[in-house]
Amino acid sequence: LHVAWYDFRNSATPGNEALDVFYDTCFNCHLGAAPVFSDNTRVTDVSHQANCLLFGGGTAAFHGDYIELDARWDGANHIVHVAWADNRNVTDIPICTVSPFVTNNTGHRNQNIYTDTLVVSP
Repeated sequence: LHVAWYDFRNSATPGNEALDVFYDTCFNCHLGAAPVFSDNTRVTDVSHQANCLLFGGGTAAFHGDYIELDARWDGANHIVHVAWADNRNVTDIPICTVSPFVTNNTGHRNQNIYTDTLVVSP
């Protein structure tokens, strides 16, 4: 079993807004025993502001639920592809550009898609 999710656990902002993507796996889940998960792995390398005021002329927050995961066995390891959307490049909205969210990229009022590939040993 492979899972990925959005998580606020590393947020150090006053309103707890810094969001990351995490991954975990359970190799014994198919055996009928109590599941044993590995240690959670942070997938994102930059936290992002989930509450960017993207719509309604800058009055409505939007994050969405865009996250996907695909895993395959290559005979030795699990190759896990995680894709998600986040607001790290939305730089023209003040709430999204407050440190630690500034990345010096030119953005717009849309989330971008990010991906990462994990190689997970059994």
